[in-house]
Amino acid sequence: SAQSEMLAYLTAKGETCLELDQFPGGESVLRSVLAQLPVLLGGQDVQLNRLSDPPLDAASLGNYLEAAVLLRCPALLRGLPRQAVCQELASRQALALLEQVVLLSGADQATELSTAMDEALADAAGVLCQRLDPRDLRLGPPLAKGSVRVSLEVLRSHKAKMQEHAAGIDGTVRDRKS
Repeated sequence: SAQSEMLAYLTAKGETCLELDQFPGGESVLRSVLAQLPVLLGGQDVQLNRLSDPPLDAASLGNYLEAAVLLRCPALLRGLPRQAVCQELASRQALALLEQVVLLSGADQATELSTAMDEALADAAGVLCQRLDPRDLRLGPPLAKGSVRVSLEVLRSHKAKMQEHAAGIDGTVRDRKS
């Protein structure tokens, strides 16, 4: 399937079985993702309405993000942070997901990630950064473990958040000591 680099690779090799000892969220998440793959068009506004068992919510979002990375699905990875459930996350919830995305981009399998996957991870990180309150977006060890592209996106987002915060909501410049 063109929507999943992993499944396309297995098909090209003639493989019919993929052993996944511990799939994030278990068999139900895998079935949900596989049901969604045929309708992924790679667009940013795709509705992931087939991710229903378990339902796509704040508790399952991390499993679906990890599943997208394991199956190498850039379109799914780009689509997840743009869903309504992600837009409703509190800043601290978005921070936990951002840390997970950063870790997934820099994990051992990162050397095997395609450019499309690395770009999708950076895109997901950027969208999650937008959900963060400036107080929560602190650069440190949890956000320093990503791929170069993802790390640069986090740095770019941090700089933008700090500039927005320094300018203030009303456009007046705040004293940096406050």
